[in-house]
Amino acid sequence: MFELFVVASEVSLAVVSLACVSVNLRKYGVRRFLFVDHDHGLLEKFRDQYSEKIQVGSFLLLAFWWILPCLVVKTAREVIRSLYTLQDSLWVSVATLVASIVSWTYLTTIFLSACALFNLVCNFQVIHFEEFGRLFERDVDVMHFLEEHVCLHYYLSRISHRFRIYLLLIFLFISASQVVTLFQTTGYSGKVNFTNAGDFAVSSVVQVVGIILCLHSASKISHKAQAIASLASKWHAMITCTSIDPSQLGLTNGFGNSQAMPSVTYLQGNPGGITIFGWTVDRGLINTIFFIELSLVLFVLGKTIVFSTK
Repeated sequence: MFELFVVASEVSLAVVSLACVSVNLRKYGVRRFLFVDHDHGLLEKFRDQYSEKIQVGSFLLLAFWWILPCLVVKTAREVIRSLYTLQDSLWVSVATLVASIVSWTYLTTIFLSACALFNLVCNFQVIHFEEFGRLFERDVDVMHFLEEHVCLHYYLSRISHRFRIYLLLIFLFISASQVVTLFQTTGYSGKVNFTNAGDFAVSSVVQVVGIILCLHSASKISHKAQAIASLASKWHAMITCTSIDPSQLGLTNGFGNSQAMPSVTYLQGNPGGITIFGWTVDRGLINTIFFIELSLVLFVLGKTIVFSTK
């Protein structure tokens, strides 16, 4: 019973992940999917930073810090289980062991790779926002700021649109999986040990790592986008307090007359960020998710542990 539910949850997450990645790659291609070619010379300008994010920030971290340790635990669990349930044919047992490990590795790699791709897309946008923040140190052209920010805001909305169904589905599937897992382990009348419930531990670690990777990357780019407003306010205050000719700011009207310094209320009112159907993924949303999950955990424990001891 335990193994059937674990396999079902792993297959569901892998199917959702594979569908999201394959549809977007087939429709947009690699560069448009990663949003690295939306401006002239952008790919050449940030090539080294892109490479660093790919090598260090996503896939190497994914492979060496999460997949391999979980694979070791999964292999140990399958070997122990095979020793306890050794069949008449040694070859059948070995084939079953290998098939179980290979299938788990395949499903886990698909799910975590999709999470890593989303993390990579967000990290690329972090590079662009950091470059945009440096514009305030070397440029005073307001129209240039607005054009760049409109471009960044647009691409964040496109990223949110492409990934919102994926983020919502994996959150729902993982929440349901963790709740059912807690129900089964705490309400199980028999002995729960590494042999019969080891898959629960491995599956839970993989799922939690995946959802944390997505939420962390989404909240990171959201806060980078929201921090632009403070940089703009600081820049506006410094420009206002200095004696710079407004004509140097590119703020002349069609008759050649200088206009008054505009406010930066546009950047304050349009912070941007990764959204899921209008909900910005930031610390506020993450706190809400935490308390929802905590409420579910306490509800399950109340139904299984408290009532079963009567």
